[in-house]
Amino acid sequence: MHLLKREKGDVSTDRVNTVIGKGTFFKGTIKTNGIVRVDGEMEGDIITQGDVIIGESGKVKVEIKAANVAIAGSVEGNIDAEGKMELRDTGALVGDVKAYHLAIDDGALFKGNCEMKNKNENKNDKKNVSNMFGQLNKGDNGRYSSKNKKDTKNSPEIVINEDVINEDLLK
Repeated sequence: MHLLKREKGDVSTDRVNTVIGKGTFFKGTIKTNGIVRVDGEMEGDIITQGDVIIGESGKVKVEIKAANVAIAGSVEGNIDAEGKMELRDTGALVGDVKAYHLAIDDGALFKGNCEMKNKNENKNDKKNVSNMFGQLNKGDNGRYSSKNKKDTKNSPEIVINEDVINEDLLK
């Protein structure tokens, strides 16, 4: 995953609407429908129906609510992503994450809690984790996937590389 290289499902870098440039400090709330990119420093809140990108030089203390979030810089605060939250290898996040998909590159720093969203989940309905994720299954690509076979469209998926899982734990 590369911040500026778009792959299917990655955070969009098309038509950035709001930019906090390198060397700029902003304190306050950004509310927009478009894409927000922070390469400078910021304190406050970012609320958008679009995506949020924190570039490598970005240092923020913010609460983020967005469609998708990509972090290559430093973030202190909580993130609520309706879609995907990506933490790049140069990124650091101290805070809690709520997201439908979560991708953390090797070398990234994450200190906090994560709640995986289910698109059809009622906010008051707390499902059993094993029912939500199902059993880990080894795929042809050598990765383990938690995709629930009963509900392939709406259940969250966690993918784990083969070299970081102990197969004895799956038996």
